Amino acid sequence: MASDELETSCKAETGKSAAPADSKRLRSLGGGFGGMYAALWLEKVLAGRDGLEVTLITRENYLLFSPMLAEVAADELEQNTIVNPLRKRLRRVKSFVGTIEEINLDVRHVLVSHGFDGQHELPYDQLILALGSGTSFFWSSRCRDGMPGAQDAQRRGCHSQSAHHSS
Repeated sequence: MASDELETSCKAETGKSAAPADSKRLRSLGGGFGGMYAALWLEKVLAGRDGLEVTLITRENYLLFSPMLAEVAADELEQNTIVNPLRKRLRRVKSFVGTIEEINLDVRHVLVSHGFDGQHELPYDQLILALGSGTSFFWSSRCRDGMPGAQDAQRRGCHSQSAHHSS
């Protein structure tokens, strides 16, 4: 949604620009690449506007640049070069660290569990879903199930999965 469309949406419901008392709540779910770049765009374009509260809801309080994990493991890079704290990058967008348990579209709230605090219902007017995907370090379910080590993977022929897909 373009910034002009969001502003129009805010004006359409209230008949005027949203004031702090009736501010619009935009929640962005997911702190990976998609969620982080959406938050950075919102920070730049929208977050400074009065009457708009932008919150990034994520499981971690940092962005991990996972493509460079091998270099850190090989001691070629320092860990701090691939981990970016959210608060360092986001000045105006709020962050809420917790596990997203439920999205209720009817009531327009997100249920988030947060440490020992229990669960929080966070209402929203606009919602961005940037939940991403999981990283898999296994080649296939055939390899993953009961795989004790790399030698066993080679013995099973799992290293040639790409050959199975090309035929």
